[in-house]
Amino acid sequence: MSKLITLNNNADKELLSELLNSELIIFEDIQGSKIFVNWDGEQFTMKAKNVKSDPINLIDVAYQKFYNNCIIFFDRLDDRIRGLMNKNWWFGFEYFPDTTPANVKYNVLPKNNLILTSIYKKNKFDYSIEELKEYSNLFETEHLPVIFKGSLNEEQKEAIQYFLATSEEDLEYVFGEKNFTYFFYKLLNPSSANSFLMDNDFQDNLEKLVLRI
Repeated sequence: MSKLITLNNNADKELLSELLNSELIIFEDIQGSKIFVNWDGEQFTMKAKNVKSDPINLIDVAYQKFYNNCIIFFDRLDDRIRGLMNKNWWFGFEYFPDTTPANVKYNVLPKNNLILTSIYKKNKFDYSIEELKEYSNLFETEHLPVIFKGSLNEEQKEAIQYFLATSEEDLEYVFGEKNFTYFFYKLLNPSSANSFLMDNDFQDNLEKLVLRI
């Protein structure tokens, strides 16, 4: 079980106040296998785990077939799509060779086994949801799932503060539910019936959300 913030000091309380009173975008934290892709105008280069790591080479592919589906997917992208890819950008994806890529069990694979989560440009990561949607549609992949966008209402603020003030041992007694994901999905997006890549269920292993102001 995780908490958004452990309120140990005034700095923590100031951070909580900023979160409660700002425009937010809240994403589900997806646990796939990170891969970064660049098109230089002639060929694709792929890096695993980190945009600063060494490119995946033919020896890597020969020894393990983990990335084969991903490599085949980008090799088959048509020239129209390649022509719209900025040659100086790296596109960050969560890659799913199966439904358990990082010891987290999902029920459903994303479209073409990929979720676009960021774009690395000018030496920094860009998480613009509009741009992620635009390029994921272009690639025909999923994009980082948005749970909530906007300002929290008073009821949501009170519920989050109450949740943070409740001890881990008392969460099930107070809320009738210990599942971190279920609580925040229902609070922020009440119409949701499941978390991302789950079939009519909520992810038990998810212990954090990604909040951006």
